[in-house]
Amino acid sequence: MAALAGAPSARAQDHPGHAQFHNIYRGWVTKNGFSSCCNGDDPAKGIKGDCRPAKAYQDPDDDLWRVLIDGRWRVVPPDTVRPYPTPDGNSHVCENETQGIMCFVGGKPKG
Repeated sequence: MAALAGAPSARAQDHPGHAQFHNIYRGWVTKNGFSSCCNGDDPAKGIKGDCRPAKAYQDPDDDLWRVLIDGRWRVVPPDTVRPYPTPDGNSHVCENETQGIMCFVGGKPKG
């Protein structure tokens, strides 16, 4: 089983880690090729983002990613998995309460 990667998730109004990687997240786009994974949140203005480092693993039984959001493991919809390199080698998720998971980038297993 792939090792857990990343930092713990937080509620939609408080996403630690977004500010650190905002410049990277704002270039990530959804499967349609033009909608941003990062919904314009701006840490310079004190607005919390919807992208952040996250704990995640890829399940060996079904090959689907699971990501920890609000204390619950959630299946990552396969069409939201994006092919981007992660800025720190860990997993990252872009999600909010209204749109759910918009983008997910899996990290490298630790081992």
